[in-house]
Amino acid sequence: MNRVKKGGLVFHFFVILFGLFMIYPLLWMLSASFKTNAEIFTGLNFLPQSPTFGNYINGWKGVSGYSFGKFLVNSLFIASLCIAGNVLSCSMAAFAFSKLKFKLNSFLFSIMMLTLMLPFHVKLIPQSISCIIPWAG
Repeated sequence: MNRVKKGGLVFHFFVILFGLFMIYPLLWMLSASFKTNAEIFTGLNFLPQSPTFGNYINGWKGVSGYSFGKFLVNSLFIASLCIAGNVLSCSMAAFAFSKLKFKLNSFLFSIMMLTLMLPFHVKLIPQSISCIIPWAG
């Protein structure tokens, strides 16, 4: 076996080992979701001794009288409105920039492209401040 193949094998071995190390918390969380609270905090077994769906049932029931279904419906409603509004406003802006010729067309298009290229995290703090302090925004 030549040197390049040995190096590739060693590299792939460590990549797979690192991948297993990274996925272990997710696998533990999945197996712990089928355990009782006592079994999670006392047992060291990876697999549950007596699998139960009680955690999923309690999670679906929710808290304070609101079920997971209510949260899911609210999230889907808000996401649908955001997607529809985004598609509508982007379509109108795209039409205006492509078909209509007006003064400052290229300048405004450049400004729009610059704002699209900003990462979300740059806009997060100003948006949060304007929501918390109404007179700041």
